[in-house]
Amino acid sequence: FNDTATTEIYTLSHTTLFRSLLNSNFEKEKISLDKEINSFKEKIILFSSEHLSSRLNQKEKIRKLAFLSNYGKVIIIIYVRRQDQALLSQYDTGIKVSVKKCLKDFISQSDYFQYLKIVSNYMELSSKENIIVRPYEKQQFYKANIFADFLHYAFNIELDDEFIIPGKNLNPRFSQDILEFKRYINKFNYDQKDRNKFNLYLLRISAQEEPNTQKIFQNNSFLSPREKLDIINKYEESNNLIAQEYLGREDGRLFFDPFPDPNEFWKSYPGLSVEKAVEIGFKALQMQNEEMQQLENQTLRGKVKNLMNNNPELKSQLIKVKFLLDFCKRMFNSILRFRK
Repeated sequence: FNDTATTEIYTLSHTTLFRSLLNSNFEKEKISLDKEINSFKEKIILFSSEHLSSRLNQKEKIRKLAFLSNYGKVIIIIYVRRQDQALLSQYDTGIKVSVKKCLKDFISQSDYFQYLKIVSNYMELSSKENIIVRPYEKQQFYKANIFADFLHYAFNIELDDEFIIPGKNLNPRFSQDILEFKRYINKFNYDQKDRNKFNLYLLRISAQEEPNTQKIFQNNSFLSPREKLDIINKYEESNNLIAQEYLGREDGRLFFDPFPDPNEFWKSYPGLSVEKAVEIGFKALQMQNEEMQQLENQTLRGKVKNLMNNNPELKSQLIKVKFLLDFCKRMFNSILRFRK
């Protein structure tokens, strides 16, 4: 890293670059990236992509990124979240896309959260001292803020008023009923545009019914305390090694938040009832109809406005009609008040 006080930081959107590691477009993406990077002056370049952990899970794939060292020192920053929470978050994301599995099957077939393996794989690109591991916990964030934490450890920059921070959670989750409803809907084939629009309707319904789904650090009851604890224990050994080797913690404690209490009362999810499914579907359909009506009204207003601009006489007449309608409305309201 160069001096961040005098060097501009560039953030590049190259999602297709990381996707192309799995297909024949990789060389083409590299050429495009090379042209873009060489157009900059002194630079610090940030790459951020969910595919860096979800898709690049083998050393052979990661080695393809070795060319990045041609542009300078490569620093790798990895945020790790406690596995029981990370699994539920990934399941929510998967359902928003196309996952059809129930939660139990999804968990049994997931192997994305061996953090020591992920970190070890990225040793192919950089040395240990250039790998930064940060626990994704509010109490462990620098100044208890994820944005401040990232700026501090990635760029040695302090978060101040010059930065524009999102005022809301940019990745809200589904409520449990909505999650199950969407899982059933995923069994039908529909394109990405329709899927994204439908997700927005379902997120609005989730926010109306369970406002907590909008919070970032919000515990949920999808799994029992015992099930969560089993997931945590499954990864205990690798988590301890991460804490010792990359955070210098002799006690091997990677996460500080209290572990679930296996004796805590927990009520299992009874499942999605037919009545609730119909209610959710009706609300989503109603939102779609309202949106279409609004769009039609905007289109109609636009056509009328263009017509009026092209016909001054018509515009004058419509203004007079509007004046008369407003006058009649005021008179009618006055009569009603008088009669009361």
